[in-house]
Amino acid sequence: VDRQLRGRAGRQGDPGTSQFFVSLEDDLMRLFGSERIASLMDKMGHKDGEVLQHSMITKSIERAQKKVEENNFGIRKRLLEYDDVMNSQRDVIYKRRNHALFGDRLAIDIDNAMYDVCADTATKFEDNRDFGAFKLDVMMHLAMEPQGITAEDFEKGDLAAIRS
Repeated sequence: VDRQLRGRAGRQGDPGTSQFFVSLEDDLMRLFGSERIASLMDKMGHKDGEVLQHSMITKSIERAQKKVEENNFGIRKRLLEYDDVMNSQRDVIYKRRNHALFGDRLAIDIDNAMYDVCADTATKFEDNRDFGAFKLDVMMHLAMEPQGITAEDFEKGDLAAIRS
């Protein structure tokens, strides 16, 4: 905050000085070790409500502000990374939407989706050799019975035959 105010005053032709009033009970100070400073000031004989001007307090406030600024920078950086991921996903979705609306590459997109579903189903049952459950899963996802594969091929675990 102080750099913002100093910069604004400097742009208006008055470099001047700035003075800030911060309580040791303020959120900024409470989060960053005001108890230690308060106990030290008590030992030095300062009373509640008395103005404290000490280089140690100034440095402590500067460190606390720096930590908060670094944390906020990290949050903004992470948010920008999430935004980049969302934009790339949005691009993919809009490309597929446009393909569907205008009929471009529609057959290729459907073939790719079907291949992905079939490969996922085959992989899901790679360790589980239950042909009945496999057959039911294929009917649920593809609305058809599996063709070209027998229960014997399935139970042998011939993944190449299942995927083809």
